[in-house]
Amino acid sequence: MTRTTKTLLVAALATPVIAAAPAAARSSKPKKAPVEGQEFRFSPKGPKYVTCDVEFRDPDGAMWPMFFYGRPSRDGSYTFRAQSPSASFSFTCDKMCQPNGDQSRKVLGELAGPGEPPTVSFEAKSMGPFQTKTREYKDRKGRTKKKSYEYSMMKGVLTVRGKRIDIEGEATCKYRYDRNATKPSSVYIEATFMVAKHDLGLRTAAVPEELRVRIGTSAYAQK
Repeated sequence: MTRTTKTLLVAALATPVIAAAPAAARSSKPKKAPVEGQEFRFSPKGPKYVTCDVEFRDPDGAMWPMFFYGRPSRDGSYTFRAQSPSASFSFTCDKMCQPNGDQSRKVLGELAGPGEPPTVSFEAKSMGPFQTKTREYKDRKGRTKKKSYEYSMMKGVLTVRGKRIDIEGEATCKYRYDRNATKPSSVYIEATFMVAKHDLGLRTAAVPEELRVRIGTSAYAQK
């Protein structure tokens, strides 16, 4: 055994072993409930890093998804109330991921020429009372698990290349709290809808009859 190896061995043996803290001790504090009546604002003026996004997917995964991003198109707001939340905001996504190249394998490919992505916008009209739902999913080991989440039914208008479509789907809200804060500083709103192929003006045979659409955007509490 060399001198270096002996030194490393002695150092390792001398290092105290620290047991992992119990799960309860490591867990974070329980999530605070949002403040009833608190308002969050959307604005095209800021913050600069804020983006809004829209995603179109084939539910069966046969065709490639498409992703669009942009910014709020006007001042808007979201107000939390457990039984009567309100939402009035809109955003425009005029940029698309991977705008160049062959678009034929993508779900909205026929609407997007090379380097010419269609403009996508969304306007929130209303939200229903928050409800709780439980869904099943598979973990990494293939075991069936259950998870509960809160959602609100959101109504809005999706516009794709000038075509306006009334939609309704589940919306969830994730609140962010600054350290030691009692009120959330921001909220991320995400909603999922199903949109009919013919409403989008799609004729490609490979495109499914319905596409899954997800929208996401952030709003910030007034200081």
